[in-house]
This record gives sequence, structure tokens and C-alpha cells, in this order.
Amino acid sequence: MRAPPWLDSGTLGRDLVLAGASLAGGLVLHALGWQPQVRPDADVPSALFLPPLVAVCVAVGLRRVAPRASLAVGTGALVVDTALGSSLGTVLVYTQVLYDACVYGPPRLWRWLLRITVALSLVGVVVGVLTYGQWRGAALGVLVVLAGLLPVLTGISVRQYRDQAAAERERAEQTARLVELDRRQAVSAERARMARELHDVVANHLSAVAIHATAVLSVPGLDRGQVESALRVIRESSVQGLAEMRQMIEVLREPGTGAGLATPEVVTARLAEADGLVDRVRAAGLAVRVRTDGTPGALPVGVDLAAYRIVQESLTNALKHGTGEAELTIAYRPAEVVLTVENPVRLCRELRPDVAVLDVRMPHRDGISATRAIVTDGLADVLVLTTFDLDEYVFGALRAGAAGFLLKNTDADGLVSAVRTVARGDGFIAPTVTRRLITAFAATAPGASADARAALDTLTPRERDVLACLGLGLSNQQIADRLVLAESTTKTHVSRILAKLDLRSRVQAAILAQEVGLPAPPQP
Repeated sequence: MRAPPWLDSGTLGRDLVLAGASLAGGLVLHALGWQPQVRPDADVPSALFLPPLVAVCVAVGLRRVAPRASLAVGTGALVVDTALGSSLGTVLVYTQVLYDACVYGPPRLWRWLLRITVALSLVGVVVGVLTYGQWRGAALGVLVVLAGLLPVLTGISVRQYRDQAAAERERAEQTARLVELDRRQAVSAERARMARELHDVVANHLSAVAIHATAVLSVPGLDRGQVESALRVIRESSVQGLAEMRQMIEVLREPGTGAGLATPEVVTARLAEADGLVDRVRAAGLAVRVRTDGTPGALPVGVDLAAYRIVQESLTNALKHGTGEAELTIAYRPAEVVLTVENPVRLCRELRPDVAVLDVRMPHRDGISATRAIVTDGLADVLVLTTFDLDEYVFGALRAGAAGFLLKNTDADGLVSAVRTVARGDGFIAPTVTRRLITAFAATAPGASADARAALDTLTPRERDVLACLGLGLSNQQIADRLVLAESTTKTHVSRILAKLDLRSRVQAAILAQEVGLPAPPQP
């Protein structure tokens, strides 16, 4: 049978019950005539020994709520009891008071009690020997040890054990918190990785489907051969995307969830199959050199699939958009696998387009490095594409000199409009992310130089207002509405701002406005 809650460990009810039990025991001893043990004066009635007994039992009841008061009351009761002659019940209950003072009192209290009881034990030995004139008098010191020093030492041991257990418990809780934090971070990282994997597996295939489907629908007068070619690309991209997505789902599925069910056959995609992929790319006309560093080993399924996909995508991009050669390096390291595909970008140099549209997510020779190379050589203005509405690679692309940023779900008219905007020398950022993107970029970019701040002095007040609106990510029409201007006037102001500040695009102007902290003009 379980005890009631008010008798649980650490409750006041339990202390009061212990005090009552101690009083009952002392009264039983008194009733049996076993105390007092010593009565110097026969005229002293035995009932006088009861108040010290009651007082020391009260001290037991105060052991947790007021350890110092408990010790003071108990010690006072013992002194009175000893003066009357000493009774066994009071002495026994006082040992509990000493024990409780060491366990529940402050550290300073038990240190003083240890010193005092050791000193009293020594004094008891000396007094006993001097009083009785023989060594058997040392028994008085033994009584002090049993009634005083032994309870103190027991209480100190329990106190130290309890403190050590509390410290271990706190360390365990701290470790549990750290483990939980690590688990949450691991879950967040895994979710981000899964999102990227799903993007890498599906987005490019869907983009190819959308582009070719839009071409079929938008270009009039296509002959049957052109339509069939576009449809073949759409079918191949769809089938390959579905196969890779099915394989990704199989990787993520809990073991045993498909027991007893027929599992569709999926395409095996592992880094060990890269040789076959390279052979197919070579047969298509791309000279690929392969170099392997380190010793190949077993890889987790997800890593194996991602590595294969990276090689596949990069070699496909090299075949479609690069030169006639590429170098693939697979480096096996103790805790990672590093894949490097190098392929020069030659089409911009050969064709010299007005605008180059690049995907930001390409292994090694990604959109960022390609943008930097194209802009540095002055080959074309660059418009960067991405699937995510706020991809960290976009920051690097803008720093590398990209003139625009566009989401892959933009329709054909939006894509054409963006290309034409960049071709005119303006910048273009997807409206859904303009403000977030510019703010985040400005937060990580270095502050504006003194020359840039000085150049702002060349602007008229109206041009400074237009520049501040650019920093907010507003379009020409939005700026015109906010400043009560004609859209053509707004375009003129933007052109003058770019010329005066020696900027290439409105994107750079918007970033400069964020860096210098231009205040936003008031609403009309």
C-alpha cells in the first residue's frame, strides 16, 4: 500500500511524523522507568525531564525548514537535560538532531559541528581520566563520540554523497540537453539535406520539361520533327526524374514498410556506376578524363545516390554547354568524398551573347564561378536561375557580378522580360524575394567605401529618393507610384544614378543603397 503524498520524502509531514515517533519512544522509556539515568538530586521529580524531551523532538520537526533553529533548540534541550541528570531518550533524539543539521544545514554548519564534536570528545577523554584517576575514565570521551561525533560523521558522509549525486544528476541533465540540441540540429541539417537532394533530383528534370513544353506551345509553325524532338526530351526528363525520385523515396522509407508488397524496380544509381556514366558521355562526344584519389569504400545509401547524381548532372552540363573535354576527380577521404568536375565555359566566348542565363546549382563549375569568369572577361551580362526563393549561392552570384536573379518557376513571358531587362543594362530580381535578398546580402556584404559615400553627393535629392527606393527592391512602376512620378521619368532617374555612381545595374545600386543606409522616402 502506497503512503499518502504528504508522507513522501522531503515533506514537512514526514518530519512531523518522525518528531512524533521520537516523542512516543521517549515517553515509552520514561513510562518504563528507564530514565532518567542519572539523578543528582533525589528531590527532582522525573516529570521535569519531559520538557527537554519535548523540545528536542520539536527540533527534529524543524530539521528541514530551519536547520540552525533546530540545532539551537535541540542543544538547549540537551543542556537542560544534562543539568537535571541526563536521560537516554533525550540523548538519542539529539543524535538525530546533529545528523539532520549536517545533512540539511549549510556547509559552514557541519564544518563547525565536526570541529566542536572532535574537541568535546578529546575534552571528555581528558576529564574522564582526571576525574577517575585511571584510563577507564576515558569511557566518558567514548560516550561523547557515540552521542556526538558519530552522528556528525554519518551526516557529513550522507551530505557529501547527496551533493555528489546532485552534481552527477545536473551533469546528466546538461548532457541530455546537449544531446537534444545536437539531435535537433541534426534533424534540421537532415531536413535541409533532403530538401537539396529532392531539388537536385527533380528540379532540373522538371525545368527541362517546362522549357521544352513552353517552346512547343509558344513557337508557332513547328514542324513535326521539331515537336517530336521536344516531346522526346520531355519524356526522357520525366522518366529519369521519376526514377530518381522513386529511388530517393526508397532511401528515405523506413525499413520493413514495404514488406509483403511488390517493390517497383528502380534505377541503380551509385558512385561505383560512374564508369558506365562516363562511357555514355564519351560516346556522346565529350572527352572525359577520370582520376581517383584514395581507396574507394562503402558509402551510405543517401551519399552514394547524391554523389552519382552530382557526377551525372555535371557531366551532362559539360556535354551541353561546355567545351569538348572535362576532367572528373573522385577523392575518397576518411570522412568525406570530394567530387570535382572541371570543364571550361567556351560558349560565351565563342557566341558573345548579350545575356547568359546560368543555373546557380551546378557542381564545381557552378553558376557562381561561371558568372565571375564571364563578368570578369566582359563576355555578357548574367541572369542567374535557381529553384529556391532564397538560395545562399545567389549572394555569391550577385557579388560575382550577376545582373539578375530569377526563379525557375517563372513563366515564358517572365523569362523573356527578365532577359530583355538585363540586356538593356538594367537589373532584374524576382519580385517575391527582392527585399529579403537585398537585405540579407547587405547584412553580409562589407560597408560602403568612402568613395561610394562621396559619390552620393553628386545625386540630386530626387535621385537619392529613387536610389533609396531601389534599395527597398521596388520596380520602376512602384517607385513612380511612391514618388508620384511618371514611369519614364523614373527610368531616366535610374539611368542617371547608374551613370553618376559608375554602376552596371540597378542590383548594384540597390545593394549600395542598403550599405549606406539611405532612409526610405515617405509614402505619398
